[in-house]
Amino acid sequence: MRGLSSVGDVVKLFKRAGYQDVRDYANWWSKRDAKHLEIAGQYVAANYKVVLFIDYRLLSKAKQDTEAVVATANHFVGLTSPITFDGKRNYLTFNVFNYGNIQPVPEGGGWMPVKTLERHYYGFGAAKF
Repeated sequence: MRGLSSVGDVVKLFKRAGYQDVRDYANWWSKRDAKHLEIAGQYVAANYKVVLFIDYRLLSKAKQDTEAVVATANHFVGLTSPITFDGKRNYLTFNVFNYGNIQPVPEGGGWMPVKTLERHYYGFGAAKF
């Protein structure tokens, strides 16, 4: 993959790699909610490969509460775990594959406010052989 790849590029790569069931639930501009991310986690649990389309700020505690002048998705990561919510569903945690490493979200572990996720999450693509 190269910089500025689109969700469509990811879908094409999955298909070229031989995946038969390929789903596209993302776009550049429309942010998604935590329920949408929970569905992505259900795909992981069903043995799909899942790629999240995010603003990179989601991965850094120092940048999570900031926003770009023009908010848009700008980074892909692999979702490697289902999504875990606290009892009131105000906070969540999950793991991603990013630049060769498994990384907890939020950075360093713990819980991330759902509102923080929803500021930086643009959907996912999923694929299964």
